[in-house]
Amino acid sequence: MAFVRELLDHFVRYRRLRGFTALGARRAAAARSYRAHALDAITRRKPGTGGGWDEVAGFRIRHLGSEWMRYIYREVFAQREYWFVTDASEPFILDCGGNIGMSTLFFKSIYPHARVEVFEPAPWACDAMRETFAANDLRDITVHNVALAEREGELVLHHDADEPGSAVMSVFPGESLDAAHVVPAVRLSSFVTRRVDYMKLDIEGSELPVLREMAAAGALSMVEQIGMEFHHHLDPSEDRLGECLTLLEQQGFGYQITGQVYTPITRGQFQGLMIHAYRKHPAAH
Repeated sequence: MAFVRELLDHFVRYRRLRGFTALGARRAAAARSYRAHALDAITRRKPGTGGGWDEVAGFRIRHLGSEWMRYIYREVFAQREYWFVTDASEPFILDCGGNIGMSTLFFKSIYPHARVEVFEPAPWACDAMRETFAANDLRDITVHNVALAEREGELVLHHDADEPGSAVMSVFPGESLDAAHVVPAVRLSSFVTRRVDYMKLDIEGSELPVLREMAAAGALSMVEQIGMEFHHHLDPSEDRLGECLTLLEQQGFGYQITGQVYTPITRGQFQGLMIHAYRKHPAAH
Protein backbone atom coordinates (compact mmCIF):
# COMPACT_ATOMS: atom_id res chain seq x y z
CA MET A 1 0.00 0.00 0.00
CA ALA A 2 2.85 2.39 0.82
CA PHE A 3 4.36 1.78 -2.62
CA VAL A 4 1.02 2.56 -4.30
CA ARG A 5 0.75 5.82 -2.33
CA GLU A 6 4.27 6.72 -3.38
CA LEU A 7 3.45 6.09 -7.04
CA LEU A 8 0.29 8.18 -6.78
CA ASP A 9 2.16 11.01 -5.08
CA HIS A 10 4.79 11.09 -7.84
CA PHE A 11 2.10 10.96 -10.53
CA VAL A 12 0.17 13.89 -9.02
CA ARG A 13 3.30 16.04 -8.72
CA TYR A 14 4.36 15.19 -12.26
CA ARG A 15 0.92 16.12 -13.65
CA ARG A 16 0.94 19.40 -11.72
CA LEU A 17 4.33 20.30 -13.13
CA ARG A 18 3.13 19.51 -16.64
CA GLY A 19 0.23 21.90 -16.09
CA PHE A 20 2.18 24.65 -14.34
CA THR A 21 1.97 27.29 -17.06
CA ALA A 22 3.92 29.88 -15.03
CA LEU A 23 7.10 27.98 -15.93
CA GLY A 24 6.56 28.89 -19.57
CA ALA A 25 9.09 27.31 -21.91
CA ARG A 26 10.70 25.46 -19.01
CA ARG A 27 7.55 23.55 -18.07
CA ALA A 28 8.34 20.42 -20.11
CA ALA A 29 11.96 20.39 -18.92
CA ALA A 30 10.87 20.73 -15.29
CA ALA A 31 8.50 17.79 -15.64
CA ARG A 32 11.19 15.76 -17.38
CA SER A 33 13.58 16.40 -14.50
CA TYR A 34 10.99 15.31 -11.99
CA ARG A 35 10.20 12.18 -13.98
CA ALA A 36 13.87 11.15 -13.91
CA HIS A 37 14.18 11.85 -10.18
CA ALA A 38 10.93 10.02 -9.39
CA LEU A 39 12.08 6.97 -11.36
CA ASP A 40 15.25 6.81 -9.28
CA ALA A 41 13.20 7.06 -6.09
CA ILE A 42 10.69 4.39 -7.15
CA THR A 43 13.39 1.92 -8.22
CA ARG A 44 15.39 2.74 -5.06
CA ARG A 45 18.36 3.58 -7.21
CA LYS A 46 21.01 5.08 -4.99
CA PRO A 47 22.33 8.43 -6.22
CA GLY A 48 26.03 8.85 -6.69
CA THR A 49 28.04 10.15 -3.80
CA GLY A 50 29.71 13.52 -3.83
CA GLY A 51 28.98 16.59 -5.87
CA GLY A 52 28.61 17.07 -9.57
CA TRP A 53 26.40 18.52 -12.29
CA ASP A 54 22.79 17.67 -13.15
CA GLU A 55 19.92 19.09 -15.20
CA VAL A 56 16.82 20.65 -13.65
CA ALA A 57 14.11 22.45 -15.59
CA GLY A 58 16.48 23.09 -18.46
CA PHE A 59 19.20 24.53 -16.22
CA ARG A 60 22.60 22.98 -15.51
CA ILE A 61 23.02 22.88 -11.74
CA ARG A 62 26.15 22.35 -9.68
CA HIS A 63 25.18 20.28 -6.66
CA LEU A 64 26.96 18.96 -3.59
CA GLY A 65 25.08 15.66 -3.39
CA SER A 66 22.41 14.15 -5.64
CA GLU A 67 20.05 13.02 -2.89
CA TRP A 68 19.75 16.44 -1.28
CA MET A 69 19.61 18.13 -4.69
CA ARG A 70 16.58 16.01 -5.62
CA TYR A 71 14.94 16.67 -2.27
CA ILE A 72 15.27 20.43 -2.76
CA TYR A 73 14.07 20.13 -6.37
CA ARG A 74 10.87 18.39 -5.27
CA GLU A 75 10.27 21.02 -2.59
CA VAL A 76 10.91 24.02 -4.82
CA PHE A 77 9.71 22.96 -8.27
CA ALA A 78 7.28 20.06 -7.72
CA GLN A 79 5.62 21.34 -4.54
CA ARG A 80 6.03 25.00 -5.61
CA GLU A 81 6.49 26.19 -2.05
CA TYR A 82 7.76 29.59 -3.18
CA TRP A 83 5.43 30.34 -6.05
CA PHE A 84 4.02 33.84 -5.93
CA VAL A 85 2.12 36.12 -8.27
CA THR A 86 3.07 39.74 -8.92
CA ASP A 87 2.30 42.43 -11.49
CA ALA A 88 5.93 43.54 -11.50
CA SER A 89 7.71 42.68 -14.76
CA GLU A 90 11.08 42.79 -12.98
CA PRO A 91 10.29 41.77 -9.39
CA PHE A 92 12.83 42.34 -6.62
CA ILE A 93 13.31 39.15 -4.60
CA LEU A 94 15.20 38.38 -1.39
CA ASP A 95 16.19 34.70 -1.35
CA CYS A 96 17.21 34.12 2.26
CA GLY A 97 18.66 30.66 2.69
CA GLY A 98 19.79 30.12 -0.89
CA ASN A 99 21.58 26.76 -0.39
CA ILE A 100 22.76 25.68 -3.90
CA GLY A 101 20.49 28.14 -5.70
CA MET A 102 17.46 25.96 -6.52
CA SER A 103 14.90 28.55 -5.42
CA THR A 104 16.66 31.27 -7.40
CA LEU A 105 16.44 29.04 -10.49
CA PHE A 106 12.72 28.70 -9.80
CA PHE A 107 12.31 32.47 -9.48
CA LYS A 108 14.22 32.98 -12.73
CA SER A 109 12.00 30.39 -14.41
CA ILE A 110 8.76 32.18 -13.59
CA TYR A 111 10.17 35.73 -13.72
CA PRO A 112 13.23 35.76 -16.05
CA HIS A 113 13.86 39.48 -15.50
CA ALA A 114 13.73 39.30 -11.71
CA ARG A 115 16.43 40.92 -9.61
CA VAL A 116 17.46 38.45 -6.88
CA GLU A 117 19.59 39.03 -3.79
CA VAL A 118 20.64 35.64 -2.35
CA PHE A 119 21.84 35.14 1.24
CA GLU A 120 23.60 31.91 2.22
CA PRO A 121 26.04 31.41 5.12
CA ALA A 122 27.76 28.23 3.83
CA PRO A 123 30.69 29.21 1.56
CA TRP A 124 30.68 25.83 -0.20
CA ALA A 125 27.02 26.28 -1.16
CA CYS A 126 27.73 29.83 -2.38
CA ASP A 127 30.54 28.53 -4.59
CA ALA A 128 28.19 25.93 -6.10
CA MET A 129 25.40 28.39 -6.87
CA ARG A 130 27.81 30.89 -8.39
CA GLU A 131 29.00 28.13 -10.74
CA THR A 132 25.38 27.34 -11.61
CA PHE A 133 24.45 30.95 -12.34
CA ALA A 134 27.55 31.43 -14.50
CA ALA A 135 26.96 28.18 -16.41
CA ASN A 136 23.44 29.31 -17.31
CA ASP A 137 24.39 32.93 -18.02
CA LEU A 138 21.90 34.19 -15.44
CA ARG A 139 22.01 37.93 -14.77
CA ASP A 140 20.79 40.27 -12.03
CA ILE A 141 21.67 37.88 -9.21
CA THR A 142 23.90 38.84 -6.28
CA VAL A 143 25.11 36.16 -3.86
CA HIS A 144 25.95 37.21 -0.29
CA ASN A 145 27.96 34.69 1.74
CA VAL A 146 26.53 35.76 5.12
CA ALA A 147 24.17 34.69 7.87
CA LEU A 148 21.20 36.91 8.73
CA ALA A 149 20.74 38.07 12.31
CA GLU A 150 19.37 40.83 14.54
CA ARG A 151 22.85 42.28 15.03
CA GLU A 152 25.93 42.42 12.84
CA GLY A 153 28.96 40.40 13.84
CA GLU A 154 29.82 36.71 13.55
CA LEU A 155 27.90 33.48 14.12
CA VAL A 156 28.84 29.81 14.24
CA LEU A 157 27.23 27.78 11.45
CA HIS A 158 26.66 24.18 12.55
CA HIS A 159 26.58 21.60 9.76
CA ASP A 160 27.14 17.95 8.88
CA ALA A 161 30.73 17.54 7.72
CA ASP A 162 29.84 14.38 5.77
CA GLU A 163 26.89 15.99 3.94
CA PRO A 164 27.98 19.34 2.44
CA GLY A 165 24.86 19.34 0.26
CA SER A 166 22.49 18.99 3.19
CA ALA A 167 19.78 21.60 3.60
CA VAL A 168 20.01 21.11 7.37
CA MET A 169 22.44 23.74 8.62
CA SER A 170 21.83 26.19 11.41
CA VAL A 171 23.36 28.73 13.76
CA PHE A 172 21.73 26.62 16.47
CA PRO A 173 23.50 23.38 17.50
CA GLY A 174 21.91 20.04 16.57
CA GLU A 175 22.70 16.38 17.24
CA SER A 176 23.59 15.58 13.63
CA LEU A 177 25.47 18.86 13.08
CA ASP A 178 28.95 17.79 14.08
CA ALA A 179 31.00 20.53 12.39
CA ALA A 180 31.19 24.29 12.89
CA HIS A 181 32.19 27.20 10.70
CA VAL A 182 32.37 30.86 11.72
CA VAL A 183 30.49 33.13 9.30
CA PRO A 184 29.78 36.87 9.11
CA ALA A 185 26.34 37.98 10.27
CA VAL A 186 24.45 40.97 8.83
CA ARG A 187 21.08 42.68 9.21
CA LEU A 188 18.74 42.01 6.29
CA SER A 189 17.20 45.49 6.58
CA SER A 190 20.47 47.04 5.36
CA PHE A 191 19.79 45.51 1.92
CA VAL A 192 16.23 46.83 1.63
CA THR A 193 16.23 50.18 -0.15
CA ARG A 194 13.19 49.64 -2.37
CA ARG A 195 9.95 47.68 -2.54
CA VAL A 196 10.52 43.93 -2.13
CA ASP A 197 8.05 41.96 -4.21
CA TYR A 198 8.85 38.65 -2.52
CA MET A 199 10.96 37.58 0.45
CA LYS A 200 11.79 33.91 0.90
CA LEU A 201 12.87 32.94 4.42
CA ASP A 202 14.26 29.45 4.99
CA ILE A 203 17.02 30.09 7.51
CA GLU A 204 16.76 27.16 9.90
CA GLY A 205 15.33 28.80 13.00
CA SER A 206 16.56 32.38 12.52
CA GLU A 207 13.37 33.57 10.83
CA LEU A 208 11.82 35.25 13.89
CA PRO A 209 14.94 37.27 14.85
CA VAL A 210 15.23 38.42 11.24
CA LEU A 211 11.56 39.45 11.12
CA ARG A 212 12.00 41.36 14.39
CA GLU A 213 15.03 43.19 12.99
CA MET A 214 13.25 44.03 9.74
CA ALA A 215 10.22 45.35 11.61
CA ALA A 216 12.30 47.44 14.04
CA ALA A 217 14.18 49.02 11.12
CA GLY A 218 10.97 49.82 9.24
CA ALA A 219 12.06 47.60 6.34
CA LEU A 220 9.29 45.00 6.69
CA SER A 221 6.77 47.63 5.58
CA MET A 222 8.48 47.57 2.16
CA VAL A 223 7.85 43.83 1.65
CA GLU A 224 4.79 42.74 -0.34
CA GLN A 225 4.84 38.95 0.07
CA ILE A 226 6.71 36.42 2.21
CA GLY A 227 7.25 32.68 1.82
CA MET A 228 8.65 31.48 5.15
CA GLU A 229 9.50 28.10 6.58
CA PHE A 230 8.87 28.48 10.29
CA HIS A 231 10.84 26.00 12.41
CA HIS A 232 8.30 25.33 15.14
CA HIS A 233 9.80 23.64 18.23
CA LEU A 234 13.36 23.72 16.98
CA ASP A 235 13.77 24.05 20.75
CA PRO A 236 10.98 21.81 22.17
CA SER A 237 10.61 24.11 25.19
CA GLU A 238 9.91 27.25 23.15
CA ASP A 239 6.61 28.25 21.53
CA ARG A 240 7.16 31.26 19.28
CA LEU A 241 4.62 30.75 16.49
CA GLY A 242 2.15 33.14 18.12
CA GLU A 243 4.80 35.86 18.33
CA CYS A 244 5.63 35.39 14.65
CA LEU A 245 2.01 35.60 13.52
CA THR A 246 1.30 38.59 15.79
CA LEU A 247 4.29 40.43 14.32
CA LEU A 248 3.04 39.76 10.80
CA GLU A 249 -0.45 40.98 11.70
CA GLN A 250 0.92 44.15 13.31
CA GLN A 251 2.94 44.80 10.15
CA GLY A 252 -0.17 44.61 7.95
CA PHE A 253 0.10 41.04 6.63
CA GLY A 254 -2.49 38.35 6.19
CA TYR A 255 -1.29 34.77 5.89
CA GLN A 256 -2.01 31.14 5.10
CA ILE A 257 -0.26 28.26 6.88
CA THR A 258 0.48 24.77 5.62
CA GLY A 259 2.24 21.96 7.42
CA GLN A 260 2.17 18.29 8.23
CA VAL A 261 0.21 17.21 11.31
CA TYR A 262 1.73 14.34 13.26
CA THR A 263 -0.52 11.99 15.24
CA PRO A 264 -0.64 11.09 18.00
CA ILE A 265 0.27 14.58 19.11
CA THR A 266 3.63 14.69 20.90
CA ARG A 267 4.48 17.66 23.08
CA GLY A 268 7.35 19.71 21.75
CA GLN A 269 7.59 17.78 18.48
CA PHE A 270 9.31 19.68 15.68
CA GLN A 271 7.20 20.93 12.76
CA GLY A 272 8.30 22.70 9.63
CA LEU A 273 5.43 25.09 8.84
CA MET A 274 5.11 27.10 5.64
CA ILE A 275 3.72 30.58 6.22
CA HIS A 276 2.62 32.40 3.07
CA ALA A 277 2.15 36.05 4.03
CA TYR A 278 0.68 38.80 1.87
CA ARG A 279 0.36 42.50 2.50
CA LYS A 280 -3.15 43.78 3.09
CA HIS A 281 -3.52 46.99 1.13
CA PRO A 282 -5.94 49.66 2.40
CA ALA A 283 -8.55 48.65 -0.18
CA ALA A 284 -8.73 45.18 1.41
CA HIS A 285 -9.79 46.48 4.86
